[in-house]
Amino acid sequence: MSTAYLSHLPYEFMRVAAGFLHASGNYHLKRATVQPLAALLRWIWPWVDTWLERYCVSITTQKFFMNGGLDDCDITGKQFLELLKWLRIVFLQDAAVLQDLFPLFLLWQHPLFCHSDWCFFTDSILHAYHMADEPINISIHKILPHLKETVYSTCNVILTHVDFCLDGFHKAL
Repeated sequence: MSTAYLSHLPYEFMRVAAGFLHASGNYHLKRATVQPLAALLRWIWPWVDTWLERYCVSITTQKFFMNGGLDDCDITGKQFLELLKWLRIVFLQDAAVLQDLFPLFLLWQHPLFCHSDWCFFTDSILHAYHMADEPINISIHKILPHLKETVYSTCNVILTHVDFCLDGFHKAL
């Protein structure tokens, strides 16, 4: 199993090539916050939804192919279709950024990329993509009042408990 993965690839280079910082850690794709409209999703592998529906019918009602289900309903096929469903979202999100970077690429002549919903989606993606990250010092200043209040209230609870315990100890003496 260990020979099936490319573990010798330089992770730092792959992170930077994907648009992340050099340091490892949590990653967030800003463009992933914008979901494509259903009209755009139907352009990419439109048969995925039909076959997923057949899986659902077959699983819930045990119907066969002639009745809208499947004759052989294996979970692997359903999972593959779910993967394709997710990948078409990723494709559209990435295509919006790539179209902005490489506007002369021939793929952009496909009717999908001339659709009116595509322009709206692209604008939304590019807005999210180019939105500046909040500097860390601003984030810290925003959280400090909440952190200060939490520390003080925790400290007061502990001191009250200690005073209560000391009072009980002194009374016992």
